[in-house]
Amino acid sequence: QISAVRVCASGRPPVHLPACLPTMLFFIVSWLSSILLAVLGTLCIAAGLFYLAETVEEHTVQAKRGLTYVFWFCVGIIVLLGVGGEVSLLLTLTGLAAHAAYFFLLKAFPFFELMSIPFGASCVLVCVHHYVAFEYFGARRHTFDEVVAYFVICLWLIPFALFVSLSANENTLPTSSKSSDGSGSSTSSSLPGDHHGRPRRGGGLLAALNFLKDKTDSLLPQRTKVV
Repeated sequence: QISAVRVCASGRPPVHLPACLPTMLFFIVSWLSSILLAVLGTLCIAAGLFYLAETVEEHTVQAKRGLTYVFWFCVGIIVLLGVGGEVSLLLTLTGLAAHAAYFFLLKAFPFFELMSIPFGASCVLVCVHHYVAFEYFGARRHTFDEVVAYFVICLWLIPFALFVSLSANENTLPTSSKSSDGSGSSTSSSLPGDHHGRPRRGGGLLAALNFLKDKTDSLLPQRTKVV
């Protein structure tokens, strides 16, 4: 009589795994990969923010010129979308009102007064713009690419650029110098550097990123150079 249990080549009976084990294993692996991607994405974003904040702080004139070009590009996109009937009139007017508040902040770049009327109006209007955009795209059928394109260019680009530029506000001070004819002219200068020749770090985004970088360097082992 042939035995009901088959014997594998090694002489041992095969191991019968539960039917749900492969599914659970796949579920655990997918969660681990999602966590790993989230960590790597956060590190990439932090590195990009650090680079942008450093660049804006060291090149404020070029940063203002670039932000001006980006600003008018975003305004042109909002106007074209409104004229072409791609979005509603309310969403178009709200976007233009928000960018008008950003324009007053951009005129004083890189100096931002957190308690000023333009800054407060910008904070309020960016929230209103988001609310109107969510209401509009939630009630109408648009592709995912169209929604992402509007949010990135018309909603997030200028506020994100101004947020990154906050570090330049605390490292540039206005100074006045008189010319030979006695008329005063206003210029801007940076704060004195540290003993490495780099500008001092105040508050804001760049200080937070530098704090995280210092904490990471203190936790990780450092290599010592052998002379």
